[in-house]
Amino acid sequence: MSYNISAWHTKELEDFRINVADLKTAVNSLKYDLEMTLEDEVVRFKLPDEHGEIVGTLHDTGEISTPDQTWLHVTEFEMGSIYSQAVFNAFKEHVFRKTSGLLKALVVWEGGDSIYDLIINDGKVTEISLI
Repeated sequence: MSYNISAWHTKELEDFRINVADLKTAVNSLKYDLEMTLEDEVVRFKLPDEHGEIVGTLHDTGEISTPDQTWLHVTEFEMGSIYSQAVFNAFKEHVFRKTSGLLKALVVWEGGDSIYDLIINDGKVTEISLI
């Protein structure tokens, strides 16, 4: 049975960066296509089936652009909705442990059954239960 995120509130983003190749790997592991739009140098990744979105600017870390050298400097991060447990687990496996910078979020699972602070600091993932 799926256990979904019913609320996500990003508290802090400090120079938080995600490797675009890792992002694509996470979404591909769910058998979805990643929708990307680019407006005025701001890129918006829509997570599959309204699971949220990640917004930021792309930065190339090498002279020759390859997928493993392109990082998203995240300015907005949101996750939730139906099947969000699968999306969250894919991100824990493929994305979160390979990030740089800081993300702090309040995560509420299934209407309050579990509430915790999620802290990702340079790839270290910490979940602090609040109830």
